Amino acid sequence: MSATATVVNTAVLETLVGLRVCIFTVGAEPFAFDLRRVREVVMLDELTSVPAAPPQIVGVANLRGDVLPIVDPGRLLGAAVRRTGRRRRALVVAGAGAHVGLLIDDVIGLETFDDVLEIGDASHQPYVACALGRLRRSDGFVTLLDADKVVATLRHREA
Repeated sequence: MSATATVVNTAVLETLVGLRVCIFTVGAEPFAFDLRRVREVVMLDELTSVPAAPPQIVGVANLRGDVLPIVDPGRLLGAAVRRTGRRRRALVVAGAGAHVGLLIDDVIGLETFDDVLEIGDASHQPYVACALGRLRRSDGFVTLLDADKVVATLRHREA
């Protein structure tokens, strides 16, 4: 019988104890962001398309005078938004010095977690490059996303 050790950055874990998150869905898949990174949920009446924009950017929105890039989660997370047409929702998050709007279906709510689990058997999922780990709820798991990694991934794909 052999044992394997997992190296965990304890500094990161200490900041995640008592972690308050915003849980939302994209399609049927639940995701979460650290609440400190969530700015707001906005209703999008219309988007302005951007010629030659990367495929994950579906357009930009005017958010109180600021241009907000709107991201297609299907290309980033591998999950498709069911809500289409007018009045779509976007979760505005701050990461890596920028704000982006991620199209979502619904906000489930705000919850607090003390344990962040490793990705484990979800490591084959497209969103793993943007994930910090998984959160256990009574009805299953929620993937905890890292706002900095999301923005960095978008910037990398633009290059």
